[in-house]
Amino acid sequence: MYRKYLIKHYLKRVLRGGALLMTIAMVFAPITPSISLGTADAANLFVDVSATPSSGPVPLNGVDITAVVSGSATGNITYKFDCTSDGTWEKTITTSTTNYTATDLCNYPSAGSYTAKARVERENLTFEGTTAILVLSGPSLIVDLSANPSSGSAPLNDVDLIATVSGSATGDITYKFDCTSDGSWEKIQTTSSTSFTATDLCDYPNSGNYTASVRAERGGFAFQGTAAIMVLEVKTLSVDLVADPSTGFVPLNDVDLIATVSGSATGDITYKFDCTNNGSYESVITTASNPYTAIDLCDYALAGTYTAKVRVERGGLSAEDTTVINVQETPTLGLSIYTTPASGNAPLEDVDIVANISGTATGDITYKFDCTNDGSWDRIQTSSNTSFTATDLCDYFSTGVYTVRVSAERGGLLIQGTINVVVGEIANLAVDFSTNPSSGSVPLNNVDLTVYISGTATGDITYKFDCRNDGSWDRVVTTGATSYTATDLCSYSSSGTYTAKVRVERGSVYVEGTAKILVTSQ
Repeated sequence: MYRKYLIKHYLKRVLRGGALLMTIAMVFAPITPSISLGTADAANLFVDVSATPSSGPVPLNGVDITAVVSGSATGNITYKFDCTSDGTWEKTITTSTTNYTATDLCNYPSAGSYTAKARVERENLTFEGTTAILVLSGPSLIVDLSANPSSGSAPLNDVDLIATVSGSATGDITYKFDCTSDGSWEKIQTTSSTSFTATDLCDYPNSGNYTASVRAERGGFAFQGTAAIMVLEVKTLSVDLVADPSTGFVPLNDVDLIATVSGSATGDITYKFDCTNNGSYESVITTASNPYTAIDLCDYALAGTYTAKVRVERGGLSAEDTTVINVQETPTLGLSIYTTPASGNAPLEDVDIVANISGTATGDITYKFDCTNDGSWDRIQTSSNTSFTATDLCDYFSTGVYTVRVSAERGGLLIQGTINVVVGEIANLAVDFSTNPSSGSVPLNNVDLTVYISGTATGDITYKFDCRNDGSWDRVVTTGATSYTATDLCSYSSSGTYTAKVRVERGSVYVEGTAKILVTSQ
């Protein structure tokens, strides 16, 4: 009975604990073969454990532990890994796969012999396996990589990669740099220095998270380090400011400031308006509105050039813009008028009206002339000239005092003025006409014609002389003198009685006179 108990007990350990059947057979070889084993068809479970690498120099890091499960047990498998068999599981995972690798699981900073253990559990069965790891005290190599700058807004260009090597390995170091860890080395450099900077090596045009890497090779050893680089999306903000109106005359009140925001920044906008750019904000408002108008905000009481400013803040960014407002003195418009002539005897015809414009108003001028101030414009003329003459405009046939009215419009301003034209009694003109000599024998040459005038007409006098009264003027002269002699004007080669004529014009009046000349035969 005791032998049966031992057999049954060891069979259960074989089936549950994974001991070799061969061992049982060797220990209990004398057992009679006729004994029946009731648990021969029970499930069993085994595991094989290996390490990659299983040996290496200090520090030996990133060691993979691989567990391969066999046996007739079925169902999901729970793997438990212990890098140093100290009873602490560094990794536990449940999966259906019978081959599982705990990648980069174990690190061994010191030299020595280590035992890694794997425990598997399946269908209420448990099995453990171990593997040996040898960490040698030979040469080591470590590289640390950093980036400068390690973050910034796109595009992030000319980034330096700085590699620093440590460890006991000796000899020259070959540095291989990869800006994006895509397997393509942007720079390879061999040097004895344990620190090397790949200056301005990497450019990152777009936003995103990048990983740069370096591989250091020295004394037959290689080690790779990485550095993270964060490239942020560039947020932008700008603003445009306009004033409405941007120009005007004193006082210029109720000016609107209109701000239009652009750029990729988002969120509510804080608008700050300063009418005179003196650092004091007349209006501050936070709103989602874009564009935004600060209505009737600014008043300018004095003439001058003002600068209005807006500051906008959005999404942690700020922007400013200014606009110029010109405030001008109130425009003026002056008018002076005179007539030519200013007075005279009736009929007073072809009177000119002269208008002269002054003042600060600008633009074309519309002149309007009224000869008698009766409300009816006798001439309307638009010109850019500040002096205009309405030539020969007015005629006055009766005596009296006439009022001339002139209107001028320029730059929205209007001015009018009047002046009087005095028309006296009807002008008259008398003439005394004689010849010298008045008679003589053929040929009668170099006869003088003499004129004396009188009367109320005024102004310069035009004398016109005709020796034969044939309608052809032999001499015309204008002078201010009231007498004139046309010396040696007329000659007569044949006998007969001739008529000489004079026409005298002064002001708007004229008069004619004649004289007889007798030419006799010898």
